[in-house]
Amino acid sequence: MEPQLDESGAAGLVFHSELLAREPKCIILHFSGYLHHHTSSSLKKYVTSFIEGGNTRLILELSKMQLSGMSRKPLDDFISLISFAKMNKARIVCIGMDKRMFETLSLLGFDRFLYFANDISSGLKLVLDETI
Repeated sequence: MEPQLDESGAAGLVFHSELLAREPKCIILHFSGYLHHHTSSSLKKYVTSFIEGGNTRLILELSKMQLSGMSRKPLDDFISLISFAKMNKARIVCIGMDKRMFETLSLLGFDRFLYFANDISSGLKLVLDETI
């Protein structure tokens, strides 16, 4: 199944993708809007569809996405997404993550499975580094 390149998520989450012609199997996924218990499954489904499509190097550009309370549902969806990525030998780099979301994920140990960068250039280096 070929993933959609532009899509609107439920209740205020919008996302689109940017294929990198010079880097095979690498894609940048841009998100904007609010992440909460109604939108986290849309984010998970969208990212998962690209991994299923053979993209094993993903950059999640999150600078325009805001966290609207961190309930159990978004955390469960992130755990499921990370597990799916690991099973498919995919690497995910998060860029521009909300400070509160980053702190929450770090406290819960997600920083052992996700990579974090400040900008797309740094994110590309991390996602393509074969020594990690």
